[in-house]
Amino acid sequence: MKAQAALATVRAGDSFGRSAFGADWRGERSASAPLAAIVAWMRTLRGLGSEPRIIAGKLAQRSEVARWADNLRSRLAALRPALSDFWTSLGPRANDAFADAASDDRISIDRLLERASILVDGSRVIEEVLVNPPETLSERFRLLKAVQTWQKLGHELEAIDTLGQEAFGNVWQRERSDWLALARAADWISKNTELRHLAARIGDRGAVDKDAKKIVAEISPLLGQLTDIFNTLEVTSERLFGGRPLETVPFSTLRTRVEGWIAAPEQLSKWVNYKDRADHARELGLGEFVEHMSDGRLPTGAARSSFDIAYYDTVFREMVKEQPDIARFDGSLHSGLVSEFADLDKARMAAASLEVVRAHHRRIPARGGVGPVGILRAEMARRRGHMPIRQLMERAGSAVQALKPVMMMSPLSVAQFLTPGQMTFDLLVMDEASQIQPVDAIGAIARCRQVVVVGDERQLPPTKFFAKMTGASDENDDEDGAQVADIESILGLFTARGAPQRMLRWHYRSRHQSLIAVSNTQFYESKLFIVPSPLYPRSGNGFALSPCPGRHLRFGRYNRQYH
Repeated sequence: MKAQAALATVRAGDSFGRSAFGADWRGERSASAPLAAIVAWMRTLRGLGSEPRIIAGKLAQRSEVARWADNLRSRLAALRPALSDFWTSLGPRANDAFADAASDDRISIDRLLERASILVDGSRVIEEVLVNPPETLSERFRLLKAVQTWQKLGHELEAIDTLGQEAFGNVWQRERSDWLALARAADWISKNTELRHLAARIGDRGAVDKDAKKIVAEISPLLGQLTDIFNTLEVTSERLFGGRPLETVPFSTLRTRVEGWIAAPEQLSKWVNYKDRADHARELGLGEFVEHMSDGRLPTGAARSSFDIAYYDTVFREMVKEQPDIARFDGSLHSGLVSEFADLDKARMAAASLEVVRAHHRRIPARGGVGPVGILRAEMARRRGHMPIRQLMERAGSAVQALKPVMMMSPLSVAQFLTPGQMTFDLLVMDEASQIQPVDAIGAIARCRQVVVVGDERQLPPTKFFAKMTGASDENDDEDGAQVADIESILGLFTARGAPQRMLRWHYRSRHQSLIAVSNTQFYESKLFIVPSPLYPRSGNGFALSPCPGRHLRFGRYNRQYH
């Protein structure tokens, strides 16, 4: 069955077989070997399109084509070792010679013939020109490649000959030009584009070149002299000109600085003093501080505050080393304790006030129509004809003192309204005691059990002007020793008698500490505690010296011409 099916297939393709195989096709009686060879050859033509197969199909003597193909195959096989040796002899230059081929079996025939012809002609020329031509093909190819490059460059030089003459003038000599000089000129042009057009308009460039060389020759000694001056002053260009090297500083800036030094030589002495102090500061360990001020990292205005911070920080660290408990100090916790103490103190004062009120209430006499309270109520009910105050205090003094135990009176009022022996007080407080004469204070002192004298012995004493005018002062006292009348104030009397003293050291009245600073230093031996003011002097508060023109009052005499 299979044989019959194959025979039917051969007979069905008889016309195709005759067109494809020609005389070799004999139907079912065809020899398989020739047909198989033709099919194998057709497969080698894949990728070349249908044209080679069509041409081969039109050939009358296809067997002759096969013979030619075998002859070509044998010639290519003989050529293959020579081609491989040729590729190997080129070495690294093989890829340059055949840029389109990755190996020797990828070289096209036309490219091979072209390169081989060039190498043959080049080798013949090399052997004719050179005394010792290169032996290897690779070296010859390299030499030919260089000659080719030189020829290409020569053609390029011919193409730009006109441009070279216009750009470089007589310096341009085509292939005989000084290429280093031309390269330097081209580099200068690229770096100085803003001067290119200006230089192009200069006719005599040689004169400009001489002037430039002269300037360069004069600048070098000048820079050396400036460097010597800077070294003498122990200063650098970077510090003088904001971090700029000396070579980049404009001449106008240098000239202004040097002229300033010449016009004000005393400034140089200040600089010498500064350097001396800076060196001394470095010896004391302040080198970093001085460097920061010198290079501008630390502004002059902030130098004092920065130094204070560094100083106090160092002191604090030293104190911590000696007393480690300071390091454990907690400001927030301490502030909380202070606030708690203040609250408790206020609560204590409120409780004490309440206790005083209760004690006072217990001592108030009962209401009644007789006795001192009755006299006082009757006087309060009258509209006119009141009893004199001294008589009222004699008859109802106990009730008045029980109702108002604290009385504020002047020494004259005490003598005028309080009869001696009728009323006694627990405590007498005399304020501004430096202005009270002893004779005025004796009556009040006699009516109390304890005395507190408050005053400032450094204040001016009470004046005796009116006593001298009335003649009440006895200036002819010849008794020996200091008498009570000789002491100017009751404060001085108590001080002279050795009474216990205590200084009130807290000063809180001045809105600025400078108002009391002089007095504290000159009169109170700097013992006063002064609360620092939060206001700075520039805010308009505080003590300031304002000289006033004109004449002044002297020797305690008043004269209208003095103002």
